[in-house]
Amino acid sequence: RELLGRVVPPRGTAQRSDYVLEHGPAFLEAADELRLEGIVAKKLSSPYEGRRSADWLKIKCQRRDDFVIGGWTDPQGSRVGFGALDIGRYEDGKLVYVTKVGTGFDTKTIATLHEALQAIARPTSPFEVDSPSARGHHWVEPRLVCEVRFTEWTKEGGLRHPTYLGLRSDKKPEECRREEPVDLQAPLPAVPVGEAASEPEDRTVKVTNPNKVYWPEGYTKADLVAYYESVAPLLLPYLHDRPVVLTRYPDGIEGKSFFQKDAPVYTPRWVRTVTVTSGHGERDIRYFVIDDLDMLRYVANLGTIPLHVWSARVGALDQPDWLVIDLDPKGAPFKQVVQVAKIVKTILDELDLPSAVKTSGATGLHILLPMGQRYSDEETRMFARLLATMVVDAAPEISTIARPIHARGGKVYVDFGQNGRGNTIVAPYSVRPLPGAPASCPLLWEEVNARLDPARFTIRTIPKRFEKMADPLTMVLGPAFDMQAAIRRVEKRVNGAAKGKHAR
Repeated sequence: RELLGRVVPPRGTAQRSDYVLEHGPAFLEAADELRLEGIVAKKLSSPYEGRRSADWLKIKCQRRDDFVIGGWTDPQGSRVGFGALDIGRYEDGKLVYVTKVGTGFDTKTIATLHEALQAIARPTSPFEVDSPSARGHHWVEPRLVCEVRFTEWTKEGGLRHPTYLGLRSDKKPEECRREEPVDLQAPLPAVPVGEAASEPEDRTVKVTNPNKVYWPEGYTKADLVAYYESVAPLLLPYLHDRPVVLTRYPDGIEGKSFFQKDAPVYTPRWVRTVTVTSGHGERDIRYFVIDDLDMLRYVANLGTIPLHVWSARVGALDQPDWLVIDLDPKGAPFKQVVQVAKIVKTILDELDLPSAVKTSGATGLHILLPMGQRYSDEETRMFARLLATMVVDAAPEISTIARPIHARGGKVYVDFGQNGRGNTIVAPYSVRPLPGAPASCPLLWEEVNARLDPARFTIRTIPKRFEKMADPLTMVLGPAFDMQAAIRRVEKRVNGAAKGKHAR
């Protein structure tokens, strides 16, 4: 399959189909929303074969809809009460017969439903179109609505594999109407070049399941969306024109989550995406780009909690806007993170380099320097490594550049590896999936002291904080420092330190 991908053009008549790893349920949900038949699942280690195999599974989408009950059939075999329900829908004001539903009932449901049906029995069929013959059927007034799960509509207008789910007391029979099927192969209406569409796109995002609890403290999905709306003026400048990676928590932080780079196929057309070829040219990835409040609201409604953002913008993806030094404790006390951050600041001040700092939203700190799209990813990463090495040389007892956790020895990891094409950091003001709903918060350098507690910055406190102060992080979106001049100052510092050591 990998070899095939190298020879098949990314666009054209013949295309290599893509795949989704680990997130099968979400992919099935996406297929269901598009009213597709289903998905195919393959055992990861199995070969591609030209025959049926237990390592390949076809998983059908299950659809649900509401139908009017128009009667029941005689029971068969050991069943008592009724055998199946006759159901239909209204078309042009007439009740049209659809099918029988004979599964999904337990003994209690049959008894209760049969009693309700007998109370509204009538001698003639309520179906005005395609009514079945009277033999074995009993009719009722079309007053009850039931929900039915099925796999697809048949060409004849029936349902395939229908299953009864329950009555819908909240829906009127007249509301059960047949919708016109969507032709997914039909061409989209053409819009003349240079002219706007006749009607503006509907960018309304209705928050689904707003009362679902996302944090054990009681914060809901509505609280998450409201927070992102409130900090949008602060957050959007850091997201504008950049690829964004989502981590979605549809059931809150205590439920399952999944990492999403690719925008789903069901993403509305008004949502901006950008296609980026992965670093090794393996495949194209369609990233979200969050440029405005509607987009931010859309991704938040997907259950997105943290937003991880590229340091570079579309059109200059190899030239970052900022350099980041990530101070990651992973076993070290936070007071040592503060100590290392102060050492970083001292070194940067000695080199006359501008910098800003923010909490990661978890237990670390991010120190950023403006790069202004002046230097390449490789140059930025090289300079970040140089700075990290200088920090560890200055404080070897509490800091390290060893990446494996077991090799860190309980020291603060001075991570320069977040610099480079495709690497991301959690965006400023991004919420984290941790108790208390903390978020990544820009700081003043004087706040980096022994009293600093990152857990204080949450979806409740951050909006109030920035009502009273300006964002101190915006300088990282400004012009770059002179890297060549900075390297000369580094050399001067190192040479001076060597001479002083030799004199002693």
